[in-house]
Amino acid sequence: MNSDRSFHLLVRAALFSLCCAAFAVPARGEVDFVVHISVDGLRGDVLQNIVANPPMPASTTYPSFRRLQTEGAFTYHARSDYFYTETVPNHISMITGRPTDQPAGQPNTVHHGYTSNFPGASHTIHANGNPAVAYKASTFDVVHDHGLSTNLYTSKTRLSILDRSYDATNGALDTIGADNGRDKIDNAQLVDGTSANIVTNFVASMTATPRNYTFLHLVEPDTTGHANGWTNQAWYDSVKTIDDRLAQIFSLVDDSPVLRGHTAIVLTGDHGGGVNIHVTPTAYENYNVPLFVWGADLPAGADLYELSPNRFDPGLGRPDYNSPQQPWRNGDTANLSMMLLGLPPIPGSTMQPALALVPEPGSALLALVGIAACGVIARRRLLRAARPRYPRSSAVRVPTRTVG
Repeated sequence: MNSDRSFHLLVRAALFSLCCAAFAVPARGEVDFVVHISVDGLRGDVLQNIVANPPMPASTTYPSFRRLQTEGAFTYHARSDYFYTETVPNHISMITGRPTDQPAGQPNTVHHGYTSNFPGASHTIHANGNPAVAYKASTFDVVHDHGLSTNLYTSKTRLSILDRSYDATNGALDTIGADNGRDKIDNAQLVDGTSANIVTNFVASMTATPRNYTFLHLVEPDTTGHANGWTNQAWYDSVKTIDDRLAQIFSLVDDSPVLRGHTAIVLTGDHGGGVNIHVTPTAYENYNVPLFVWGADLPAGADLYELSPNRFDPGLGRPDYNSPQQPWRNGDTANLSMMLLGLPPIPGSTMQPALALVPEPGSALLALVGIAACGVIARRRLLRAARPRYPRSSAVRVPTRTVG
């Protein structure tokens, strides 16, 4: 290992230790809303190429992805779950912060254990996943049980297992503060087809009733990849469709005095594609996904690997969960979203990325911002009064669900 590399690793290790030692109590940050987006079948290397060099025709450009990249932090070298490059197992990792299978030598309580890509109509993550863990907590549990509000929008109805696992029947008791009930999801819309309606409905819902945490699934690159592959104009056009959906979300945030300046977007893919469709987990084309974080006072255009003392760029590699140098994974976005909201890690989760943020020049914020590691979270401490958190109404809660 050369001296520059050694010094770089020592600095990152020292920063990680400093963050863990310096902050023991979560503090409010300025992010009140997180939009946690999964783009189905979004392959990192191809996305990087077409954003940097848009294909013909000239109308095929990607201004929303460029905005995510230039205004936030990003990497095109994140990873899916080590064991599976399929939709449902990876989405469960994205809300639980757990791997799909048990990593070699680790306890049998680490993984979520749900491996089917086509859930049965009555399946839940708890009953049909890892039997050693009776209840697998999620992002929805943490947000809901801390008195905040939640959305779920998906463009595949098979992802209804996410909703069903955390509904009034299958959700856990709320033992934190006021009892907000067992149903962890305030508003859910699950459809099969394009993402057009769910994004339009999400925008309308957030305009009328801003909710703190949204998990939003967009489908087009996956359906197009299955039909045509991942390296052709049809797939590039499907990414353009997603770019247009992101433009709607950016407009929602930009035009709202409630959301503007107080919203973060976390975007990743569940898997890539191109080898055996996308089901071969050892293929780079399948396990390589992007990860973007926008709206949290991140240094513009920053490399996510340079902002994390415990995540390391894997290059073309596929590190397992025992590697001392973990890559950013799509499953990291679960606790990353909680970190941005100033909430604790998901109980039982093992994917806990650290993020040390350097503010823009002239910022009065602390130089070390937001850490979820060693069982603690540090959140930036503002020099102004806290804003309202937009909790759910104290009135009787009637969750809204649309399936079909």
